[in-house]
Amino acid sequence: LAAACSGRLTADWREEAALEDLSPPEPGNANGVTEVEEIIDAAEPWRWLPLQALCDPERSICYGVIKLGVEVTDGIPCLRTSDVKPLAIDTKGVKRIAPAISNEYRRTLLRGGEVLVNVRGTLGGVAIVPDSLRGWNISREVAVVPVIGVLPKFVAFWIASLPCQNWLSGVAKGVAYTGINIADLKLLPVALPSLAEQREIVRRVESLFARADQIESRLAVAQRQVDALTPSLLAGAFAGKLVPQDPTDEPASALLERMHSRSPDQKGRSK
Repeated sequence: LAAACSGRLTADWREEAALEDLSPPEPGNANGVTEVEEIIDAAEPWRWLPLQALCDPERSICYGVIKLGVEVTDGIPCLRTSDVKPLAIDTKGVKRIAPAISNEYRRTLLRGGEVLVNVRGTLGGVAIVPDSLRGWNISREVAVVPVIGVLPKFVAFWIASLPCQNWLSGVAKGVAYTGINIADLKLLPVALPSLAEQREIVRRVESLFARADQIESRLAVAQRQVDALTPSLLAGAFAGKLVPQDPTDEPASALLERMHSRSPDQKGRSK
């Protein structure tokens, strides 16, 4: 991700790309444009912008429901930090809240395509909202980033990369319960490439992730084989099957019989 979000991963692509394919898009929210810190050495054509400049001007980066209340059957699903993983959303244990509570926080009702970032408690979670979660809500632990004019996957990869995670850790506050202020998240520096390069970055990263998943799967199979092999090796060792056997060797029972038949003095000397 660090290589992808600095431009190193697509350096060869830029050399072959047409000039018009290298220009970064105009920010979706021109009023959010401010000067930001350049936290990495990004590719030359890329443009540095704060995260807020990439968001829908009619929506804002904000967190969701403060008090979720009790679990409500057939209520509105509400995502918490435990649900937002690094580049994935786990919907298995999602909590459902009362529709009346969710309606008080309509500004964070999900539409699909937003980027979610954990801002309270367990940090590091960042994921894209699929269209299937339209109408869901989020808790106060999670911030919604309604990006526009850019690829949500690129923004998610950018926020998940180590330089951005280090930046967010630097602005995080609190000891027992760590949190990131929304005002700080809005100013997260983003090095923005062209839309064409964003698409190429997403394509290459997803391809590399797929290869990594294949390797991980093969490793898991190999590990299971090793775990199954160890008991077999031990059984073979104690059965004398790991080394060639000498047919002239006497059995252990004969050796024990001789030891028992010796006198006490002989037994002592043998020790």
